[in-house]
Amino acid sequence: MTSFLIVVDNMGIIREIKWSDPVYLIPNINESFFDLFSKLDKELLSLMADKCRKNKIISEDVTFKLRHEGTKLRLCIVPLEERMLIFGMENNGEEKKSNPHDFRKIIKKMMSVIKDSMEQEVAMDVEAVQTQFEKIQMLNNELINARRQLEKANSKLYVLNEELNNRLVKDTLTGLVSRYQYTSEMKWAIGKFPGKVGVYTFIDIDDFKSVNDTYGHAAGDAYLIEFARRLKDLKLKNTIKIRVSGDEFGIFTYGLEYSDETVAEEIWNALHEALMSEPIIINDVQMPLAVSAGMSTYGVDTDNIFELVDYADYAMYTAKRRGKNNYAVFDMKKYLESKS
Repeated sequence: MTSFLIVVDNMGIIREIKWSDPVYLIPNINESFFDLFSKLDKELLSLMADKCRKNKIISEDVTFKLRHEGTKLRLCIVPLEERMLIFGMENNGEEKKSNPHDFRKIIKKMMSVIKDSMEQEVAMDVEAVQTQFEKIQMLNNELINARRQLEKANSKLYVLNEELNNRLVKDTLTGLVSRYQYTSEMKWAIGKFPGKVGVYTFIDIDDFKSVNDTYGHAAGDAYLIEFARRLKDLKLKNTIKIRVSGDEFGIFTYGLEYSDETVAEEIWNALHEALMSEPIIINDVQMPLAVSAGMSTYGVDTDNIFELVDYADYAMYTAKRRGKNNYAVFDMKKYLESKS
């Protein structure tokens, strides 16, 4: 049967939880007990507390509903020195299903706590107190079981979500930020340096299909893993490294004061040094590595991350059309012409 017994001070602040069944019924100490209820209920509770301060045991023939879960309760307030005991039991409104044995058990438990809490033993008629709670009802067992099952299911779901989130943050093959999470990472970076610009570089490995066709997909995966390792070693400050899909990658260099051709050339040179200074060797076979890259600037070309990636992708294909193994900077005029 759902019940609780708490100690509050004269302001209604919870100072001690003697018991709470279930434990989540009364959330925390040092919070206002009255705030757990609606505005109208709070007013009635305040009146009950005022009566209790005059050394009276107060129990009204009404129910109060907890805001956070809607549980209906009957309450009894018992005065202590400078504090009050508040006893509550659930009332589901179905008198015929009440179990007197359960009532007695909980009321005797309450009386024991009251006696231990007071300096002088309080003589109280347990049966009289029980009468005050005749309409309090036992929580349906199926509801308790369903709630417990739901808690277990929610716990398992939380674990699964954590695992899924970890998989989404990192690409499983390369360990780079994945395509499912890069927008969140970029938003975080932009927020860290408000008012600054950032350059997104879309990178496509030239002729990667020939690696898979010639040496097989296992060799292709090994090639991508080595490519990603080199990309991680890229010597560019404040740069997020991303695997977009397949042989497409991206980097976002953020916190820049400005972006121009000089910045674009510095990014390309850093890429060239990290990625293409030597071939990739898989199973003692040297495989050439070249990339085409396109760059667009957040805060200049657009303030929309999805447009930023799309513009960089367009610039990358411009570099491909120029003969590959090169880079291009996004040009809005040419982009709009291509769309018309």
